[in-house]
Amino acid sequence: MNPGGLPRENFYGAYTKDDLPEDLNYGGKTVTILVDAAHADGVRKFAVLTDDAACNTSDHCPVMIEWETDRFPFSKKGAEMKPMKPLYESRKASFERAVYRPNSNVIAPPVAAVFATGALGERMKQEPPQTVFFRVFPDLTVKDGAGVPVGTLYDCLDSTRSAVPVLYLDDLSVSQALVSFVWENALGDAALCVPIALAKQAEELFLRVPHLRRILDCRAVGVGADWFAVSERAWSVGAVGLLISADQTDWDTLNLLHERGHSIWCDAAGQEAAAIFAGADGILTDSPARVYGILGALPEHSRTRRYRLLAHKGYQDEYRLPENSIRAVVRGAELGLDGAEIDIKLTRDGIPFVIHNPTTKAMLTGEERVVETLTAAELEARERTDFPGERTDRLEKMLAAVSCRPHYPVFVEFKPAQKFYHIERMAHAVREILARTGTERGVVVLGEADEMRCLANLLPGQPKLAGVWEKPQPPETPAEATELLWRLWSRVADAPAGLCVEDVMVNRLFAEEAALRGIRVVVWTRSWYSSPSLWENDGERSDEGFLDGYSATISDHADKYLHIPLRLEAAGDRVAAVMRDGTSHAVPEAEWFALPDGTRIPGVRVALPTGKYFYLFGQAI
Repeated sequence: MNPGGLPRENFYGAYTKDDLPEDLNYGGKTVTILVDAAHADGVRKFAVLTDDAACNTSDHCPVMIEWETDRFPFSKKGAEMKPMKPLYESRKASFERAVYRPNSNVIAPPVAAVFATGALGERMKQEPPQTVFFRVFPDLTVKDGAGVPVGTLYDCLDSTRSAVPVLYLDDLSVSQALVSFVWENALGDAALCVPIALAKQAEELFLRVPHLRRILDCRAVGVGADWFAVSERAWSVGAVGLLISADQTDWDTLNLLHERGHSIWCDAAGQEAAAIFAGADGILTDSPARVYGILGALPEHSRTRRYRLLAHKGYQDEYRLPENSIRAVVRGAELGLDGAEIDIKLTRDGIPFVIHNPTTKAMLTGEERVVETLTAAELEARERTDFPGERTDRLEKMLAAVSCRPHYPVFVEFKPAQKFYHIERMAHAVREILARTGTERGVVVLGEADEMRCLANLLPGQPKLAGVWEKPQPPETPAEATELLWRLWSRVADAPAGLCVEDVMVNRLFAEEAALRGIRVVVWTRSWYSSPSLWENDGERSDEGFLDGYSATISDHADKYLHIPLRLEAAGDRVAAVMRDGTSHAVPEAEWFALPDGTRIPGVRVALPTGKYFYLFGQAI
């Protein structure tokens, strides 16, 4: 039975009750259907509940039925879109890109160029970029940076199959023609870039081609602008990528935007070295060879992109501090970690608490109960069994405890008992807490991929990270890596977010393909094969997080990496390492590397716990 011909997807909303036919049952349980035909995005949504709405045991928690259909997402106004095809097929040649890689052991930003003609175009053929920005006009023609016509969009895409395309639009009158072009030509592996001033107007376009990644051009934003407000605006339209100018590329700006979950492209013509060593995620240049020359001067196992270290359930200090506690989260901030991941569940009276397990068993005193069946007072009355005398903390109390600590976001993972029913209640509760406490700047929303649409609707300005908990074999070729990336990205395409994956399913190939597309990837390196997670199981994989090129790692063993500097600073020939706790010290063993333009950069070889290493750099002087 398929009531109303509803599409297969996840549905959320404030529901009204309608009875289903008497003969419908699910697993032997009678169910009722809840429908809201006037949801905010215009899509009819439904969920089903057992008769026992109180959820007294886990067996009687709400269940969800999804109906099979071949229709792919509706637009905001409810208009049905064309069926989604395997969009990578038309550009399959790009999977086996023969792009120039001067040193495969250097983790550096991908190189992008503005499509050009004439002498510059010929030079680009000799210096192939990994990404190409096309400026698209209303008649679907492309012009280069000097305004010289290049050709039709189709011909330009066809002639640059070895590069990932970014379609730059500064005139939205092209929208209807572009939408038709995208669907008719099954264009999937591409991004849309629009000026930030047009972000709101472009929202409808984004929704009509939801699978295309979104970038906002922020080069017109003044130096010293409120980048938090810029980030909020970008997340409200699902733009994970930002394009900024070289003048805006300083450590503090990039650090803020990275902690807010953005991938940063830098328009760095003539200032490529400064952008690379500031930690940009992508370089837009008029000379790819200039960038390749810089990267070719670096030693193997170099890393220029910033790597963020997050504490799993707070910094537990080898399990001497209680997980998901204020003490553990605050201690991570004191040590200078880049953030903490915590888990939340909702009590029966709608209060978010920081707790992971679905029931009180093995965690809290008293008889076993499903957490959602307890009131806030009942949950607070129970002591922890692992740390007697300690109790479960409210989310509001925890956020207040770390709100005074800048650059330390809390990754709040939603753990609903039954996601299709509780997720919206949880999002409403979190939104009220953020508004009441003014802690919006310090929260990243983490949920499963199929929860992102609801979270994007209710928490639009918050950074988002989508958990995709699969365990396929790691890819062995660029084609396999791109196909895996596309499959994961398609799960969050209509509510874009960074990807949070288990490290057993990804590797360097996957990280490179994600970086080429500006998709931030956070890996979970804790071992699922032992409890608690043991270093002897996690160590090798944790080191790979640094060496493979991911954006960040959520680790049970963050203490193993506290010796790694945040950055290097140079004054003359003296080099200092700035540490995570804010201190700095001289680095006499620092090396100097000569770049093709005659400048030098300081670098230091950093040892990892299992004996591997990578090179960390300062700014060129």
